[in-house]
Amino acid sequence: MIGRAYRDCILHCAAHPERAHRRRAGGGVVARWSPDGSRLVSGGADNTVRVWEAGSGRLLHTLTGHTRGVLSVGWSPDGVRLASVGADGRLVVWSPPTPNPELYLQLDELAAVSWAEAGIALCGVNGVAVFDLR
Repeated sequence: MIGRAYRDCILHCAAHPERAHRRRAGGGVVARWSPDGSRLVSGGADNTVRVWEAGSGRLLHTLTGHTRGVLSVGWSPDGVRLASVGADGRLVVWSPPTPNPELYLQLDELAAVSWAEAGIALCGVNGVAVFDLR
């Protein structure tokens, strides 16, 4: 759930509804749970990707690699890596806790990213593309 003026991210664990954590998400506009539900990744209008510990709401990592707002984020199926796409047309692949991107791919206008066993699917103004990063 995104809070007032899209500035506060409220982390809520279904297993412990009494624990809701309000944290600054960098103007967070998108968020996705890790495959095991232990972490949450958010992408912000401030060009950052943040990784949160779901149980405590503690900020684990702040990742910078976009020059414009982050539009979509996704976890690898094993929960080890992250992918993000931004308004800058960049796909960035991360391996937290390493703060440096593992891969940059500059493309045209991107809108969304999804990661599954088959690969990373990107959606943009020119259609959909799938990349196998295994």
